[in-house]
Amino acid sequence: MKQNKHLLSIILAIGLLLRLIFLFWGAALYYPKSIFLFGDSSSYANSFINLWEHGSYAIWLGNLDSYMGRGPGYPFFWGLHYIVFGLKYVYEAVAVSQILLDVLAIKLVFDVVKKLSKKVLTPYIAAFLYAVYPFVIVWLTITGTEAFATFLVVLILWTYYTRVDSYKKYIILGLLIAYATLTRPYLGLFMPFVILADFAQGKKIIPLFKHGFIISMVFVLIYGIWPLRNYVNHDKFVIFNSPASGYYAFQKDFNSFRSWVYSWEPYSPLINEYTVQVLHTNDTLEIPENIFENDAEHKLFNDLIEKCRTCGSSFYNRKYGKLLENHCNDEIALGFKALKESFVSRNKFYYHVEIPFTTFFRSVFKFSTAENPSLLNSLLLFYRMITLVLGFLGAFYFILKDRKMFLLILYPVFWYIYLSIGHGQFEIRYLLQADVMLLLIGVLFVERVYLRVKGVMFNV
Repeated sequence: MKQNKHLLSIILAIGLLLRLIFLFWGAALYYPKSIFLFGDSSSYANSFINLWEHGSYAIWLGNLDSYMGRGPGYPFFWGLHYIVFGLKYVYEAVAVSQILLDVLAIKLVFDVVKKLSKKVLTPYIAAFLYAVYPFVIVWLTITGTEAFATFLVVLILWTYYTRVDSYKKYIILGLLIAYATLTRPYLGLFMPFVILADFAQGKKIIPLFKHGFIISMVFVLIYGIWPLRNYVNHDKFVIFNSPASGYYAFQKDFNSFRSWVYSWEPYSPLINEYTVQVLHTNDTLEIPENIFENDAEHKLFNDLIEKCRTCGSSFYNRKYGKLLENHCNDEIALGFKALKESFVSRNKFYYHVEIPFTTFFRSVFKFSTAENPSLLNSLLLFYRMITLVLGFLGAFYFILKDRKMFLLILYPVFWYIYLSIGHGQFEIRYLLQADVMLLLIGVLFVERVYLRVKGVMFNV
């Protein structure tokens, strides 16, 4: 027992050391421009700074959509550091806090797997794999929701699996899930999934109803403040975030163009190539001929691209960094919507079956990224693929064999399927919390396979 305690301490020390090495050395190699900032960082920082300095919670003052562009979960977490450390040191302070929370998450992972496993060594293996998991570590220095949301998910799992059923437990779960949803809206899925997981385990109907009512009411009372604020302050019923969060480079002209491309070429860097061509050349974009029904559609496409170059506000903002007041975004959006509907009507099986399968396959079996095509990155992505395959195999196994695993299974399986069906433009970082859960499922699955093989060999 004493030796095992030392083993966990060693794992925690390794986790802390790796994170500090990344902070002081590795991050500069991985993020040569800035170890604290990426594309979305300013949206979280500005939201709080504008509230603190100007009394208005908004990414950009004067941009109505940006007043509802980011839920307050992460901006308020970031803002606490801003209040204490000021603008000069806030980013460093946030990075340190995220590192410390992630080291705590190693211990929480240990506790969760200990509750679910049958072997003494399994939780140590899970804790170690999380301690060295590179896809969380690379986000720890960044001002962004990825690492913080992962900690909240691990904390939700810890609360659900290690705390005794009580009103207090479900009140805390309601609070945690509401705050997680204010951080990343899709984490609101945990609210119904907790109730479904309880139901799957065959809990008695009265406690099931009481706990479901408690968690639902707490969630609605806490999270409901956000859409209520949006309606009262801005006369808009926005439950999660406004369209494109108010980003000037992601208005309906660009979004409709991207949606059309993804209707026939999902989860692909092709959209980036086309965008560069639109912005920086006058070339005719080369589109496969089978995408268009006739010459009239091809001509419509060329006309729409010309409009993107001359009066599309997103494209104008991307090229010049300025706002375009007199734009033709509605016309562009209608045109690409018509092209998409035409393509889908002629390719129903491809769009509704092949595209989701292709998107799912590419999201799991992904061995390189356009941003970092190095050999090391490919090896890390290969490791990720192995953990995901084991995780999905484990999910299928535990659905049939162990219903107490349901909460651990429901979110990653649903999220991968949902994104594959409806969101061709998603980024791999959207899958981070699901990937962590699949990592834990994979560890538990390997344990069960080992025990089964061992049992068969022993019986023989």
